[in-house]
Amino acid sequence: MILFSIQDFDCELSLSNEHAYMTSLLLRDYYLLDQRVQTLAVAIRLWASLCKVDRPAEGTLPAHSFSLLLVFFLQQESKPVLPCLHDSLKSRNPETYSSQSHVCKLRCKSRSNDGYH
Repeated sequence: MILFSIQDFDCELSLSNEHAYMTSLLLRDYYLLDQRVQTLAVAIRLWASLCKVDRPAEGTLPAHSFSLLLVFFLQQESKPVLPCLHDSLKSRNPETYSSQSHVCKLRCKSRSNDGYH
């Protein structure tokens, strides 16, 4: 892992981290379904950073955990804002995620009256 700062912006670069890569793909696909999700996720991550609750080295959650918790919350509403993408995967291994073209189909459904809200 490589840590560096650019204009007071702390960065962390990790290579060969398959789990982090799959998590990034998953979050990207959820953000593609509804732009509001990405906006809210950025706001929550900013809040977590300001409150210093996104520092695993200090015993708190990693920053991406807040986005995953947001996605889970939005799936649990009585009228879900987001579907569960894993339900539509054909992969037999639940530990893997591969971005699929089904996201576009789900996005269309989410904008219809009878789909997700």
